[in-house]
Amino acid sequence: MLKNLTLPHYILIGLLAWGLPGFFVAGSQAVIAVAAASIPVWLCTLGARDESPVQTKFKFKNQRLILIVLFIYLFLDATIGRQKFADNLFFSRGAVASFIGAANENVSRGRGIAELLGAIAIFIPFTLWDFARRAHSKIKLYLYLFALIFIVYEIGISRGYLFMAVLSILLGSRLNLRSIAYSFSGTMAVFLLASYVRGDFNDISFSNPLFDAVAWPYLNLSLLLAKNPPGGTWLDFIMEFIKKFIPSFLYQKEIFSFNIEMTKLIYPRFENFVESISIFTYLGELLYYKPVLITSAIAGTLLGVLSRFAERLIKLRKLDSTRIFSGLMCVVLLRSRVQDVFSFLIFLTVFLLLWELLSNLSPRKRPPLIPDGEGFSQHG
Repeated sequence: MLKNLTLPHYILIGLLAWGLPGFFVAGSQAVIAVAAASIPVWLCTLGARDESPVQTKFKFKNQRLILIVLFIYLFLDATIGRQKFADNLFFSRGAVASFIGAANENVSRGRGIAELLGAIAIFIPFTLWDFARRAHSKIKLYLYLFALIFIVYEIGISRGYLFMAVLSILLGSRLNLRSIAYSFSGTMAVFLLASYVRGDFNDISFSNPLFDAVAWPYLNLSLLLAKNPPGGTWLDFIMEFIKKFIPSFLYQKEIFSFNIEMTKLIYPRFENFVESISIFTYLGELLYYKPVLITSAIAGTLLGVLSRFAERLIKLRKLDSTRIFSGLMCVVLLRSRVQDVFSFLIFLTVFLLLWELLSNLSPRKRPPLIPDGEGFSQHG
C-alpha cells in the first residue's frame, strides 16, 4: 500500500496530520477547515494510483551537457546568486541570524530571479538520483555526486528540508515498513546532528527539538486565536495565490507575509523586526480568511488539482525519489502555510516540464523494458 502513495495522498496525510490535532486548540472551526480542505484532495486521489499516462521512450542523450549546465548554474548561484553556502547551518554559525535578517528585510516582497530559479532547482538532486539508479556505470557516480552537492547547497538553515532530503534518498522506491524504519532512524540521526549544530538543544521549551517542532505551531495557533485577528476574506486568499504567477522582477507586487505579520501580532515586543518567525500550522491561515468553509474548500481544490497534475508528470518519468521528497515536503510545509504548498507545487510542475524539454523525449510508444544503449532503461 505504501508503494502506491501518490502526491495527492501525501498532501491528504499532511492535511489530516497537522489539522486534526487543531481541534484541541480551535474546536469545531478546525474540524470544518480540515474537512473542507481534505475532501477535494481525497477526490483527486481516486484513480491516481491506476492512472497510466502514455508511456514514451526516454533517451537521455544530453546527460553530460546537462551536468555541465547544472555545474555552471550552481557556480553562479553560489557566487553571485543566493550564495547559500554562506547561510548553511553546517558552515556558518551566523546562518540563522542571517536568514532572519533577510526575512525581515524582504517582508511583503516577492522572489527575485535568483530566488525563482532556486525554487525550481530544489528538485534537481532527487531527479538526478532517480536517473542515477538506471544510469550506465560511467556516468552514475557523477550523477550521485552532483545530487549530494545540490542537497548540501540547498540546506540553508532548514532542518525540515534536510530531514526530508535524507529520508527521500534513503528510501528510494522501497516504501515498506522495514525500509521506512531503517531510513527514519538514519534520518533522525542527521536531524539531531543538525539541531545540535544549530544550537537548538540550548533553547528547548519542552523535551527535545523534534517535539518542540511539533508542539510550538499549536501553541502559536492558540496565541493567535486569543488575539482574535480581524482576518481577510476568501477573495484575499485567492489573490495571494494569483500573485504567485506574477514575477516580482517584472512587477513589484506586494504579498502578505502571513507568518511574520502574525508573529508581530502575538509578540508585540518585536515591533518591526522579528527575532524568530512563528508558524501556526496551515489552520492559522485557513481560519484567518473568512468564511472558513469557503476558504478551506478553495485551498483543498487547488491543492488537489496542482498535485494531481504534477503526479502525472512524475509518473511519466518514474521519478520515485522526486515524488517522495515532494510529498514529504508538502507534509512539512503544511506545518506552516497552504500558500507555501501552492508555491512548491507550481515550482515542481515548472521543473518537471523543463526537465521533459531538456531530456529530449521521443514521443513514440516504448517497447518492452530493455537497455536502450543510452545509459538508461526505457523506463527512464
